[in-house]
Amino acid sequence: MPGGDEEQAIALARAVLERMQSQTAWALRPATIDPPDRLGRTMGTVDGDSTSVRMTSLIGRVVPGARVMVLVTPPSGHHIVGWVGAPSTSVPLVQPFTDVTQPVEWLPPAGLRYIEVEGVGGGGGGGGVTGSSTSGANGCAGGGGGGGYCKSIIPGYLLTGPVVVTVGRGGNGGTNGATPGQVGGNTSFGSFWVANGGGFGAGNTAGTGDQVGARGLGGTAAGGNVLNVMGGHGDYNRTLDGRQTFRGSGGDSVLGRGGNSSGSVGGAGPAGYLYGGGGAGAIAAATTRAGGRGADGVVIIHCHF
Repeated sequence: MPGGDEEQAIALARAVLERMQSQTAWALRPATIDPPDRLGRTMGTVDGDSTSVRMTSLIGRVVPGARVMVLVTPPSGHHIVGWVGAPSTSVPLVQPFTDVTQPVEWLPPAGLRYIEVEGVGGGGGGGGVTGSSTSGANGCAGGGGGGGYCKSIIPGYLLTGPVVVTVGRGGNGGTNGATPGQVGGNTSFGSFWVANGGGFGAGNTAGTGDQVGARGLGGTAAGGNVLNVMGGHGDYNRTLDGRQTFRGSGGDSVLGRGGNSSGSVGGAGPAGYLYGGGGAGAIAAATTRAGGRGADGVVIIHCHF
C-alpha cells in the first residue's frame, strides 16, 4: 500500500476481512481526484460514475487530477488505497530542455499527478560599436536585457496530450554601431505560459564627445500560476569627458546572469551566462567591437507521481 503507514494497513485488512465474512460486496475501482469541497475535504469521481464523492486517503496527500485506486465499501465508504498507472522507474523526475533550436513536443508520462514547470526567455544581445580613427575617440553600446521567467504547477488531468515546448535563443551581439544586438527569443510551455526574451542593447559609433549607449529592457512574462518575473534591464553604457567608459553590463534573469562590462576601452562585450542572461555592450576606440551574445533560455519540468 504505497504511502500508507503500518497501522492503517492493518486496520484496513481487518475491515476487509470482516466485510468478506459478512458477504458484503466491496469493489476496488480506479478514480480521479477532484478539487476539494468548500470544507477542504478530499473529493473524487470513481470511473463510470458521474458524481463527485468524499474520499478518505490512506496513502497521504493527493492533488486534483491524480489517478488513484479506491476501495468502495457500501453503503458510502470510499477509501483511497493506491495509485493508478505508476510510472516506470526510468522516467526522469527532472526534465530540462536546453539547446533546443526548434519547438518540440513533450509527452506527459503515465501516472503523473502534477508538474512544476519553469523557464526563461533568451537574453538580448549587447550593442556593437563602430571604431573611429579620430584621435581621442571612444564609443560605447548598451547591454541586452535578461529573459523573463515563468513558473507554474499544473495538475496531471490538464495534461491530456503532448505539450509544445519552445525555448528562446539568445540574441546575437551587434557587430557595429549600425547593427544593434538582437532581441532574445521567447520561451513557452504550450498555451500555459510565455517568458519573453530580453530586449537588444543599442549600438554606437566612437566619437570625441560624451556618449550614452541605450540599454535593452528585460523580457516580460505572463501565464505562470506561481511566478511571472520580468528580466533585468541591461545597463546603459557611457563615455565621460571624452575618455572614460563604464557599465554596459547585460541584464540578469532568474536563472542566469548578464555579461559583465569589458571594463576597458577597446573590448568586445562579454556574453550572458547560463539561462537568459543578457549580453554586455561593446566598448571601442579605433577598432570596431562586437556586443556580447545573450544566453539561451531553458524549460525545466519537475515531474511528481
